[in-house]
Amino acid sequence: MSFIAFITITTLAIAGLFHFYWAFGGKVGLDRVIPTKEGKALLNPGKFLTIIVGFIILGFAGIAYILNLKNLHLITYSEQVVYAGWFLSLIFAIRSIGDFNMVGLFKK
Repeated sequence: MSFIAFITITTLAIAGLFHFYWAFGGKVGLDRVIPTKEGKALLNPGKFLTIIVGFIILGFAGIAYILNLKNLHLITYSEQVVYAGWFLSLIFAIRSIGDFNMVGLFKK
């Protein structure tokens, strides 16, 4: 496994697990990921949504792991996995740009 793949998979897995931690009442790091304005949280996601996001991020880690396999052609749905990898890259590129208000590189 390449170093970049290891870092990507590990980061996504930790992010997914943190969502489960937060959904079940954890507080560590929560103040750094929820955007605030004048000390008030701008987002208030519920437990169910937080768990769903956790599963999605763990799924992204799975896609990254599958894409790192050396024999991708042995996987039945290898073409769809590659498309999923490109879609995943697009999602994170858009996420990094943000909404120009609360999140992303161009937040105010």
